[in-house]
Amino acid sequence: MKENRRRNSKLLMETLELFRGVMLPLWHIMRAQIHELASGEYGITSSQFHTIRRISQGDASVSTLANCMHVSRPNVSRSVDDLVNNGLVNRKRDPDDRRNIQLSLTDKGKKMIKNLLNKYGGILVEQFSILSDEELRIMSSALESMKKVIDHSTKE
Repeated sequence: MKENRRRNSKLLMETLELFRGVMLPLWHIMRAQIHELASGEYGITSSQFHTIRRISQGDASVSTLANCMHVSRPNVSRSVDDLVNNGLVNRKRDPDDRRNIQLSLTDKGKKMIKNLLNKYGGILVEQFSILSDEELRIMSSALESMKKVIDHSTKE
């Protein structure tokens, strides 16, 4: 009974409405910025940017990338093919399991992702600099709470 009241609370409903009003526009803005930066300055697609970023974070197989990016393995494979052809990614077969192909960034790929992330970080700093220290503390706290929701959702 208490949980039902909680699910229907006015505060929860208002919070969810605000969440929907903020997250989708934010996602579109970030996606457009990444697209402009990646394609305009580096000649890669947004998908390739995310693939390189994930590889740099240790997601080093097509299967892992497909799972964490929520796309099909063939889509990731095509993206990886282009990145290999452009000299940004290396493929290496696992000697213990030839079906498993490990991905890593070339020096060119490492340099590119470092530059992209630095430039995008600068864009974010500029955008968030309009907030006061108190607003930044509140946002930080809210993002920690959002992380709880994400962690809970990924456990299920």
